[in-house]
Formats: sequence, structure tokens, C-alpha cells
Amino acid sequence: MKTPNSSWTPFHFVAALFCIFTLCTGYDIVNAEELKQVASVQTVAGVLQVVQLDEGRLGRSYAVILNEEVILKTGDGDDAEQKLSDFPVPIIVKHFRKLIPPFDEVILFQQNSWGNACNGGPLWFLGLKKDGSYHRSEVLDFCGGFAPMVKEKNGQITIVIPGGSRNRGQGHISSESWAFKNGRLRRTK
Repeated sequence: MKTPNSSWTPFHFVAALFCIFTLCTGYDIVNAEELKQVASVQTVAGVLQVVQLDEGRLGRSYAVILNEEVILKTGDGDDAEQKLSDFPVPIIVKHFRKLIPPFDEVILFQQNSWGNACNGGPLWFLGLKKDGSYHRSEVLDFCGGFAPMVKEKNGQITIVIPGGSRNRGQGHISSESWAFKNGRLRRTK
């Protein structure tokens, strides 16, 4: 009759060490308090907040709120933006505090996920006016590659998504240029 110790092979020993290492280091790396994504920005239209709605360590439900009015809700639920369900975390990328007609200020958001499949996520603009009104742009689908370059000039915000070689395989991905002007997001190249 075999004893439990006699069935251990070097593979089992290495696997056990790996599990212990992963559990120990994972516990130290993940800190729930640091991962709560909450932001607050004073704008010409009032206070803009990004809040986590659920209680999880890694939130799956967020809201962008302007003066206590929900502008965007992500995650699960009937009232959540389904286009962004895989990218629930809204991050403020840039706040343009000058006139971008017809808006007094514009904020560029990027939706992120907690995984590592995409380096970044979809982009969208929020145009704000002094009277408290706002406009959300269409969503620009972006998932990975080099970080987009963002420039403002002459009342227009331009986003350039750099091209490059494919992650796997052969070929080349062309760069794309997008412009946000007069409240519309459109591809220019």
C-alpha cells in the first residue's frame, strides 16, 4: 500500500509551490481600497463624478454623474450601456477647459476593463456647457496597440490611433484619425 507522500512527483511539488506563491503574492498585490475607482472634477456645468456602484473588489458597475444626474451607467442591468459592458471602468483621460464649440469644456473618457486582453478601451467625449447641459458623443472602439495621441487645435480635438505590426501573425494595421468637432465624432483617415 502506498502512502500519500510516495505519490508526490517533482511536478506535484513544483505545482504546490507555485500555488502557495501565487496565493501569497496575490493577497499582497490586491488591495480593495486602492482599486475603488472614484473621481470628482469641477466643470463649467457642475460637479462631475465617476463612482463605483457595486461592492466588489474589482467593480463591474460604474456611473458617470453630473450634478446628481446619471449620464452613463456601465456593468450589468437593464439601464447599463450595453456597448461598454466589457469595459465598465470609466477613466478621465483629458479635460479640455477651453471653448470647443459648441461646448465650453470637453472631457475625453476611456472605458477600461480589469483584464489584460486590451491595452485601453473604447473612447468617448462629453461636451459641457455653462448652463449645465451636456452631450455624449458616439463611442470610438479602441482595444490595444499603442496609446492614442490626442491633440486640440482650432476648436477640434483629434485622436490618432497609431498603426503597427500585428500582435500575432503577419501584416500591418493602419493608423486611424478621428475628429471631435461641433459635437460629432467622425473618422478623418
